[in-house]
Amino acid sequence: MEKFSSVRVAKLRRMVGLRSIVKKKFKVPTDSTHKFSVPENILDCDFKPGTLGAVWVSDTTYIKTQ
Repeated sequence: MEKFSSVRVAKLRRMVGLRSIVKKKFKVPTDSTHKFSVPENILDCDFKPGTLGAVWVSDTTYIKTQ
């Protein structure tokens, strides 16, 4: 079995007209004029509160919505 370098593979793909499909990353549109209340920042970047289970955090930026 032959081994090809990435440069060789790219050259061969160009020769036969193959291109990869790259999907654009989902970008969250920001709406700073919304009328929803913004919760108070009670954690204030203190990620070591001292007591196990005293602070729970999550990240929901990966959830795609309309």
